[in-house]
Amino acid sequence: MKTSFSIFLLVLLAAFLGCAANLQRPSIQEQPLAPGDRLRVSYSNGVSKRFVGNLVALRADTLFLKNHTVPLASSVTKVEVSRGSAGTALGGLVGLGLIGFLGGAFIGGIIADATDDCADLDCLPVDFSGLFLGGFVGGILGAGVGIANSGERWEELPDVKYVLNQRSEESAQGSENLNVEKLSGRMEKEVEKNGSTALTLGIMLSAVAGLVAILIF
Repeated sequence: MKTSFSIFLLVLLAAFLGCAANLQRPSIQEQPLAPGDRLRVSYSNGVSKRFVGNLVALRADTLFLKNHTVPLASSVTKVEVSRGSAGTALGGLVGLGLIGFLGGAFIGGIIADATDDCADLDCLPVDFSGLFLGGFVGGILGAGVGIANSGERWEELPDVKYVLNQRSEESAQGSENLNVEKLSGRMEKEVEKNGSTALTLGIMLSAVAGLVAILIF
């Protein structure tokens, strides 16, 4: 009974932190590429390289980024588009770390109170130890989730090499009006997958923290 109750409360904390991390991430809507988009292009031409820049144009077999020119046909391995910033690492550390500390302390106190065999004032040391341990575990968990979800968010465009190679075989007529409709459906799936990353990470970290807390309690 004691173990099941502890697991239930810790999973509840993990779900709460995962949802908080997802709320911290701005919503991403499917949209085509357009001149001015910030891209991160990985390519290999004997040596693996990666450039970050704003999209200028796509003409024939060459991708033009601001300050960079990347030959497409045989070298591009990955293209990612920036979807903005999810905040700084310090912001994630403090924000979700504090949420995790408060939530963990609350849950730790409940677990300690529900599992001790003492009464009245004799329980205070046990209850405070539960508050401290729960807050410590929850704070580390929240800080980890916050840091993992900070910084610039990059969304990979699947199968982009095939699409760009097809593009390089077409005429350059109208190439400045970028046509990447073939990517649209796949982009949406990538967004859905990225949106669940925070919750998955929170649950995985919580499983480890839960084992520690259960052994102690």
